[in-house]
Amino acid sequence: MEVLILKHSTISSPNRMISVYFACARRSAARAQIVRESREQREEVVACLSMAVAAVEVFVNVYFRILVNKPGKGKERKMLLQDLDPDRSRGPMSLYAKLCNWPPKILGKSLQWQKGPAAAFNSLRIKRNELMHFVSSYETHSVGNVRFVGLADTSVFDDLQPTEALDAVRTAEEMLEHVFRLAEMPEREIPGALHHWTGKPPAVQ
Repeated sequence: MEVLILKHSTISSPNRMISVYFACARRSAARAQIVRESREQREEVVACLSMAVAAVEVFVNVYFRILVNKPGKGKERKMLLQDLDPDRSRGPMSLYAKLCNWPPKILGKSLQWQKGPAAAFNSLRIKRNELMHFVSSYETHSVGNVRFVGLADTSVFDDLQPTEALDAVRTAEEMLEHVFRLAEMPEREIPGALHHWTGKPPAVQ
């Protein structure tokens, strides 16, 4: 992983930030298995889920940017740059929209959301959104003569389990593998590519 220090900035190999996000996710997943206090445990799970989804989004942005730089991909390159434009008239394109649009248009294949790695990742993405972007339900409850106004439903946080952190990391890794296969990467090269992009060492046989 090369880092070049310039006068006012640094530039890095494309895989660097994806590896950083995966490292953060794995650390939080590991901590979630060993901390004793339940609230701290759930906080680590939240951090892990957020980092796992972020890792996939950063990967999608970078990897598809590389793919459209290949010869004969001028039309796809123009489309992708427009989708990534922060001043885009419809606002920033969501991760889900990118995953729905880019694989068919750039790779000629869809992710098949109904099953397998794409379905598992979509469930993870939805849970992350519930944890990060929920809208307060503004509920009112009374206990005896005390009335509590403006309460929010945080059940999705309070129901989190440590195993969900481990599942999140695995789901994110499998999503990258799924994209590699859509890009027709030879199966024998996928463990090395996963190591390159996420820092996960290939299994020793």
